[in-house]
Amino acid sequence: QKDAFNSNRVYMGINPADFSETVNAGESFTAPEVVLAYSDEGFSGMSRIYHKLYRERLCRGKFRDIERDVLINNWEATYFNFNEEKILAIAEIAKDIGVNLFVLDDGWFGVRNSDDCSLGDWVDNVEKTGGLKNLADRIKSLGMKFGLWVEPEMISPKSDIFEAVT
Repeated sequence: QKDAFNSNRVYMGINPADFSETVNAGESFTAPEVVLAYSDEGFSGMSRIYHKLYRERLCRGKFRDIERDVLINNWEATYFNFNEEKILAIAEIAKDIGVNLFVLDDGWFGVRNSDDCSLGDWVDNVEKTGGLKNLADRIKSLGMKFGLWVEPEMISPKSDIFEAVT
């Protein structure tokens, strides 16, 4: 905003002209955090400033400064239609471009060939995987880590676990 003296003014946070909040006795109000950056190098310069700020000052925890794994999973490539050979082919290509973590997505368990059955039946479908231990070992032999997709909070009405408890 330009003021009466033709100076630019930047407001950060809550602007008293456009906001009011009643705080009663015993209550509190916490304003949202505000971050502002300026750069004379346009949006690219501002983007670098914001990235550095968030990366070095606002991210917390022991993982802040460590390099993250590059992950691939098979979902979009295969959906429920996969076997050991398809999975290994994806892993081999991914390894060649620098991916170091393969996560086997939905469909590795029970008779999960569609999205309306077997959630909760966390038993290896050996016909698809060739055996999870074997598949994991083969992916690890490529120099990659191996993980499994699970959705533990969900079960399907068409599942062994659902039938066992109802």
